[in-house]
Amino acid sequence: MTPFAWCYPAGIFAVAFLPRLPPFAAIALIAAAALLLAWRSPRWRWLAWGLLGVCHGALWGHAQLAHNLPLALDRTDYRVVGVVSSLPRVDSAKARFVLRVEGIEGAASPPVETLLLSWYGRGQSPQALPRLGERWRLDVRLRTPRGFANPGGFDYRAWLLGEGISATGHVRAGPANQRLDDNAGGPVARLRRDLAAQLAARGDSAVTAGYMAALVLGDGSRIPARQWDYLVATGTVHLMVVSGLHVAMVAGVCLVLGLGLGRVASALGMHLPAPQLGGVLALAGACGYGLLAGGGLPLQRAVLMTAVATLALVARRRTGTWRAFALALLGVAVIDPLAVLRPGFWLSFGAVAALLLWFGPRPGLGRWRQLVDAQLVVFVALLAALLFFQGQVYWHSPLVNFFMVPWVNLSIVPLCLAGALLQGIPPLGALCWDLAAWQLDGLAAALEWAAARGEPFAWQPASARAPWFVAGLVAAAGLLLLPAALGLRGLAAALLAGLLLGRPAPGPHLEVTVLDVGQGLAVVLRAGERTLVYDTGPAFSDSFDAGSGIVAPYLRSLGVRAIDLLVISHGDNDHAGGARELARVMPVRRTVAAAGAVPELDAEPCVAGGRWRWEGVEFTLLSPPAGGQGSDNNGSCVLLARLGDLAILLPGDIERAVEERLVVTWRDAPGDGIDLLLAPHHGSKTSSSTAFIRWARPRHTVFSAGFRHHFGHPHPAVVARYREAGGALWYSAASGALVFRWDGEGRGPEVVEHRLRPWRPWWLR
Repeated sequence: MTPFAWCYPAGIFAVAFLPRLPPFAAIALIAAAALLLAWRSPRWRWLAWGLLGVCHGALWGHAQLAHNLPLALDRTDYRVVGVVSSLPRVDSAKARFVLRVEGIEGAASPPVETLLLSWYGRGQSPQALPRLGERWRLDVRLRTPRGFANPGGFDYRAWLLGEGISATGHVRAGPANQRLDDNAGGPVARLRRDLAAQLAARGDSAVTAGYMAALVLGDGSRIPARQWDYLVATGTVHLMVVSGLHVAMVAGVCLVLGLGLGRVASALGMHLPAPQLGGVLALAGACGYGLLAGGGLPLQRAVLMTAVATLALVARRRTGTWRAFALALLGVAVIDPLAVLRPGFWLSFGAVAALLLWFGPRPGLGRWRQLVDAQLVVFVALLAALLFFQGQVYWHSPLVNFFMVPWVNLSIVPLCLAGALLQGIPPLGALCWDLAAWQLDGLAAALEWAAARGEPFAWQPASARAPWFVAGLVAAAGLLLLPAALGLRGLAAALLAGLLLGRPAPGPHLEVTVLDVGQGLAVVLRAGERTLVYDTGPAFSDSFDAGSGIVAPYLRSLGVRAIDLLVISHGDNDHAGGARELARVMPVRRTVAAAGAVPELDAEPCVAGGRWRWEGVEFTLLSPPAGGQGSDNNGSCVLLARLGDLAILLPGDIERAVEERLVVTWRDAPGDGIDLLLAPHHGSKTSSSTAFIRWARPRHTVFSAGFRHHFGHPHPAVVARYREAGGALWYSAASGALVFRWDGEGRGPEVVEHRLRPWRPWWLR
């Protein structure tokens, strides 16, 4: 059983990294060969199990793609009937929820199964919101599942595929939108919905309400963005994501309760074996909490491991901890073959594996030694994963966790769950929640205090995502976790010292990255060790913006610790919406902006004629003139960067009137032509006049616009003018992030299209 439990999930997870899914005929041949190998060669059965896992993962992939909305039907309208299967996420603009489709009507009804929908305007009408477990009829416009494609960023497309989302979209206004049934989702959905309503009605602070929803219902969407930053900066995110610690605590309480009941029953002469009763109650408690909290990946792993241990206890059979670990890995792989792409997978299984490696040979450690060792072991073991996914770690997080973990798991979580269980007895339930809320207020203040003092402890190496660096950290952590008798810790220390002291190879002399932010613009220009950000993309909602969600993760993946200069072209949301949050999560040394573009930031005015020089690159502001047009499109801050004969022009959203002025006022600015031009106003028909294109003579032109966006950028006539002028045309909607690199010796640019990179996996094609 154990080789199967290790090799089968390894085969499933391997499929996530294939460039293409094998066709059905190839899957059948691989399965037949694997079965023959397992029958004829017992010593090679491990390989057979791995190949069968590959077949499983490939079939799952084909099944997921089969119910995705085809690209040919993108932006089409349908009438659907379905059941709301998630707690709606509500902000000031919209409500967002998952709908499990039961029926669909339209010109070409696709075989979609699950939709992720936004209902705009419903954020202002809570009484009319769809609720978990309700059946609705809705008119919707659907989009093919798609995400932004940026280095270092969250892979939304993989998340959608792993969640089984067939299409995204929004609800269209109309009389057909009606609630058909209040209780179509079953008792668990009704319980979660009622508890969510009771928590929302308590009147707690936004932070406390978000924490309680996260701990009781597994709904972390209500935690304010700033509080998430504090959790990251203290290494305590796991405390507010229902995980194995929480499930183990619930299972342990139920086990003790069952053992006590069993002993009482035996004393009364009843034949009720205490271990078996305790095991059954522990399993029931773990499964119940898992269902109540939504069944996320850490919960799946924890519940599966609890189930293995419990079943062994009930059957009176011994089972090893590693066997339980392998079976949990198998269960997660079968449920979600793309789980291996998620940070939670590596953090969850990595933490458990490290604890098993460390404490397995050391069963006699004292309680305080166990608490200290647990924090240090988990931190060391997860160092590589944390750096890879976050771009930075904080050295003081083990100390913070030493105090926070017992507080949350032994006091706050039990009170939160007791309050949920005792809602049938309102005074007791309210008392438990009041005590939990009082402690959560203190916890929030403590985390904010610790996060504010954690900046000196931040570590953000430039090589955080380099394969050699990650592999070295994993190897060093593994050597440290092995028994000291093997004498390998000196090697681990030497390896760590080399990684910490080593420096990556110098990057290109000049690098420009046009990030994929949909309908908007965000550009990162790096000259040597200096970093300039031109525009920050839009704010999409109260909880997500391109500045903190796309630009900052990309900069951290490069090892950038601070932005030397932030330039905001003008105040439109698609250019400046992410500026405030970007400046909050990453230090900005200097800001230049069009008049009134970002009133929250201390920005210098953008005025034509301004100049500065970095690493041999000369920057010049070409527009607006002093006392110019303000922060509208024609008041955009136009920036020219030159490195010798190389020229890069970032014109914001200027229109033809300003283009004509540039052609006259800065006649010689392009020199021999612009090497890289951001098409003004995303390629709108109001910009990119023939005179401007002749003046710029661009060799590379980038259109930064949304995929099949309703604005229709770039306009076909504009594209035709650029094509007639010659030069290469690039589209962020098709290419994802576009990286242009010059080596400073006249060669280049080297161009990388992140969405179309040749090594991309099948689920991005």
